[in-house]
Amino acid sequence: MILEAKPGVFTGGRLVADGIAVPVERRPGGWHFIPGPGPEEGGQVRYGGWSSRITAARAEGILEIRFGWSRGTFEHRGRSYVVTFSFFGRVRVEGETGIVASGGSTWGGLRLEWVPSDLGAFVREITFGLALKALADDAVLLAAGTHAGVA
Repeated sequence: MILEAKPGVFTGGRLVADGIAVPVERRPGGWHFIPGPGPEEGGQVRYGGWSSRITAARAEGILEIRFGWSRGTFEHRGRSYVVTFSFFGRVRVEGETGIVASGGSTWGGLRLEWVPSDLGAFVREITFGLALKALADDAVLLAAGTHAGVA
């Protein structure tokens, strides 16, 4: 499954799942609601820049990705996962059995190709949350670059 997340500046943004665009609704508290394929299958996600944490919530439960200096980690259904961002906007999600998702930055978003795994219910929220993190990281780098050399 290929997912492309494009967070909006003034709107919630959109998520494209296998070529079908789904509008994402911005909600209070930094949450973004992502409708699912069925009427009751939606979930929500937010990225906390100060805590460097993605929180995804669905009817199945809550999933939290905590980021350190070089990578993020999370657990789901007793399995551990690692998220790495590399140079040039590449992203990889690895599980205990191998790579679960890989992809990279696009203009204003993030595109990931997912292989079937037990994360199935959360892939939309994780993808959009990683796009929010990438957008925030780019903003920090841009701000640091514009202020470099100022004494």
